[in-house]
Formats: sequence, structure tokens, C-alpha cells
Amino acid sequence: MGGGAKKVSRRELYEQVWTVPMARLATEYGLSDSGLAKICRKHNIPRPPRGFWAKKAAGQNLKRTPLPSGDSEVVVEITPYILGSQRSGHQETVPDILSGMPSDSPIVVSRKLGRAHPLIKQSTEILKNCKPDANGILEKPKMACIDIRVSRKSLSRALRIMEALVKGLETRGGSVAISGESTLVEILGVRLGFGIIEQLNRKKVEVKNHDLNGYYHFGHSRFDEIRIPSGNLCLMLNDPDFYWDSRFRKNWRDTENKRLENGLNGFMKCLLKLAVHKKERIRQKEEEERQRLDRQRRREEEERLRAERRRQIKEEQQRLSRLVSAAEDWKKSLLLREYINAIEAATLTGACSFNPENGLENWLKWAREQADRLDPLTPSPPSILDEADEAIGDPPAPPKGLYPYR
Repeated sequence: MGGGAKKVSRRELYEQVWTVPMARLATEYGLSDSGLAKICRKHNIPRPPRGFWAKKAAGQNLKRTPLPSGDSEVVVEITPYILGSQRSGHQETVPDILSGMPSDSPIVVSRKLGRAHPLIKQSTEILKNCKPDANGILEKPKMACIDIRVSRKSLSRALRIMEALVKGLETRGGSVAISGESTLVEILGVRLGFGIIEQLNRKKVEVKNHDLNGYYHFGHSRFDEIRIPSGNLCLMLNDPDFYWDSRFRKNWRDTENKRLENGLNGFMKCLLKLAVHKKERIRQKEEEERQRLDRQRRREEEERLRAERRRQIKEEQQRLSRLVSAAEDWKKSLLLREYINAIEAATLTGACSFNPENGLENWLKWAREQADRLDPLTPSPPSILDEADEAIGDPPAPPKGLYPYR
């Protein structure tokens, strides 16, 4: 199913999901299984539960979850997943990267350490001097030692396996280092942790010297269960990012039919695939972070523009308010001058008995100054009211009307 976008009906995709395991179907579509799962959730297509295919392989008759109601013939468009290297112009998929490395060359575990790798040599000296814990496993230090947690009896074998792995990783372009309690390999620009542990067996031992004067003990109470080293080794991938990812195997163990030494090639291939996927996941996270920062910058820019618009609106409202206030003051000054002229005319003709204390001339001069102070088109003469802000603390209210003092 490789190539460009594929179109399939909702009903057809439902049939495929319940006929082919998700991991394999996703690969055929050029997707990750999580990517295909998102498409199924988007179109309300149920998927088989965990363990479905193992139970089916065991011969169990399992029922499908029915396809929920909806348009079963709606077209679902599936675009193949493309790695970041392809986006940048390098036509390199996961298999292409692996084929360029000697991943198929056998990893051989020697019978003796001989000229050991410096990390193995350093760890050998440390582990030989370690004491076993209550279960018989050597208590390795937290730093400067390769990640091996085995009994003294299995130490030589574990060191030889780790020696073969370290050299095999270095021939494939990786570099192995110790960081705290972890052993890390850097390959394809990413770091992955791995280590070897020895599995424990449970053993019942009889408890001797029962207190005959104490409580009665049943037969099963005469035994304690202890754990002892089994001699079976387990090679583990210790990467927290892929701990719950079912696509990748994480443990290689001794079995009745196959020893760990014979499974190192499979471990190496899985390690390389994991490195490729982790590198892509890091790229995706970086891209998501870049998009997040872009969105944040856009939000900040939009907020800045909104704030600037609010400032402009407020400034325009203030200008308009000043314009209206000036027009009202101008109109008041015209009314005031008309009133002053009327007072003057009425007084001169004797129609008005207005007689201010300081004389008519002084009053007319003062009143016309107040009209000029209101008029925005005329220079404002000085007045004691200019000191009102400092003397009183509040600006004086604009005059609402002037009446002659009687």
C-alpha cells in the first residue's frame, strides 16, 4: 500500500482493522500504529483490545465490536507517514538506514575476555570486589561501572556478552559510555540505555528451631521462601520513552532452547530501529515545540496589536471628548459675551439697575476675561483659578453660567 494518499471507506477500514493486526496494517499504510489508531478514533472505528490476536492465535472464538452507527461508506483518506529526513530531501526510510549498517554481521561472544574493552576492563575490576546482596546479586556501585547486575557465578559470562555488544555497537557507528547508574550507547545521534540482569528463582527452605512454647505452626508455616540466582541472564533496553511502546521488544532472555548469546543480532537490529524511531520522535518534539513557540509568538503579536488598537481607540475617544468639550466651551463663551453686552447696553440706557462694587467698567473687563477663558479660539488671560489645582487639590469645575454680583 505504499505511495501517496490512500482512500478507503469507513466500512472497509473497519474490516481491515479486525482482520490484520494494527502494527502490520499501519506499516502497510506507511503509518505508525498510533497514527492509524488516531484515524480510527477520528472516524469512530473500534479496534481489537489488547491480547486479541494472541487469543485468536490460540484458537479462541472472539467476537468483534460492532461498527457504531454512522455513514459506513464515508471515504477515509490516509496519507503515508514520512520521516523528517524525507521532508528535508533525503529519501531515507528506516529499512534504508539499517541496510547501510552492518546490522546482519554476526555478534560473537568470546570464551575469554582477553584484551577487553576499556569500559569492560574497568567494570571487571570494580565488580570483582563487590559483595552480594541478600539475593546473591553483586551490589554494583552507582557510578563508573557498566550496568551488570548478576551473581558472582554469572559475572564472567555477563562481562563477555557485554564485551561483544560494546564492540559490535562501536563497529556500527555507536559509542558506549557510563552515565550514573546507566550504560548508554549513542547511535544515530540519540542515546539509549541497556544492561544485563540475572533472573531470580524462588526456593522454599525449612525453618528450623521453632519455639515449642509459642503458638502452634501449621505445616506450610515451617517453610520460608527465598530468592536465589537462576543463572539465566536477561538483556534489557532501558529507554523510558519507549517503555510502553509495544512495537519494540525490550528483553532478551535465556530460554530452554536458546541462550542469550545467540540472540544478540536480534537485539542489535531492534536497537538500531529504536534509535531511528527515537531520532524521529525527537525531531517531532522539536517541531511541536517550534510550532508551540510560533503559536505563542502569534498570540503575543495579536495581543500586542489588540492592545495597540485599544490604545488608539482610547486616544481617539479622548480627542473626541476634548473636541466636544471645546465646542461646548466655545458656545458658552458666545452666550456669555452676548449676555455681557446685554448687561452693558441695559445699564447705559437705565433699563437695568446693575451697579457692581468695583464699578461697571471693572466688572465688564473681568466678565469678558472669563468669556475669553472659556473660548478655545482666544488666548486665555491669567486668573487666580489657574492656581486652583495646587490650592484645592482638584481642578475647578467648568462654569455653568455667570450671574452679575448684586
